Amino acid sequence: IASTEAFVKGYVTIQDESSQLVARLLNPNAEDYVLDMCAAPGSKTSHLAMLMQNQGCIEAYDLYEHKIELIKQQMERLHVINVKTHVGDATMLKEIYPAQTFDKILCDAPCSGLGVLARKPEIKYHDSSAMDEIMAIQEKLLENAYFLLKKGGNIVYSTCTINKKENEKQIEKFMIKYPDMKKRKELTILPYKYHSDGFYMCLLEKE
Repeated sequence: IASTEAFVKGYVTIQDESSQLVARLLNPNAEDYVLDMCAAPGSKTSHLAMLMQNQGCIEAYDLYEHKIELIKQQMERLHVINVKTHVGDATMLKEIYPAQTFDKILCDAPCSGLGVLARKPEIKYHDSSAMDEIMAIQEKLLENAYFLLKKGGNIVYSTCTINKKENEKQIEKFMIKYPDMKKRKELTILPYKYHSDGFYMCLLEKE
């Protein structure tokens, strides 16, 4: 598909079936101010832009310049104009924006990747001690998302792992710390169910 004229001209794009559910769960509208905390390579970002009818504004962050370039290329190919890209650490965003800035926030967090083993079998050989560091990053991302979210706004927290410590347990801990956050929908997709990536996503609302 990536070599077709339709892809090159931005008429179509490629996204795993599980990944396609994430932007729809956040469900932004055309007037929203949206934060995409870990945006590269930009497939979910472009899906958010489509749902917003290329209106409103999406602030898209990633740690590395070369990954931001991937997002820029994706947005240019798909003729997306409502995305602003930034190189930056999303665990530090409350130092940049005031409290309650965003209507909707996507936190597609770095994770152990256990849901994508079929495509990335080398993950099996990663040092398991790295999981503690990843979970600490996830917690910081959620804390920043809480600070930056308007009352009545939504966060979608998603990962491509099926590890409960990074998913359900992480959300439970977050909601204990911030009791005004309410879980509206939670979904775990196991790889065998649709022959897709394994994925977790949770829609939260700040009361």
